[in-house]
Amino acid sequence: MEIHCQEKFDEVKKYAESIGDQTFNNCIERLKEWEKDGKHTVHLYNDFAKHSFYFQEFDVNGRCVMNGGVIYHEPGNDHSFSVCIDADEMTKPEWRIHT
Repeated sequence: MEIHCQEKFDEVKKYAESIGDQTFNNCIERLKEWEKDGKHTVHLYNDFAKHSFYFQEFDVNGRCVMNGGVIYHEPGNDHSFSVCIDADEMTKPEWRIHT
């Protein structure tokens, strides 16, 4: 995984740990799984939304084959502009992958 916003990544990781969250790390590990075939690389970029990231997955020819976000959601105060079908059931902040 190539992280193009290391400072923000480190800040978000620290924040997730401070609130006892595992969902951020779980999302990052899922993205890393996509690279295990040796044919794809995931690039992580800053996103405008709080504690969130944009990603692109590239094949060996440098072609973007998927993109999306690792999006931070807060119950009752979600400013991510992303849809969660179970938002009413969310009880604590968490990150999710959106494609």
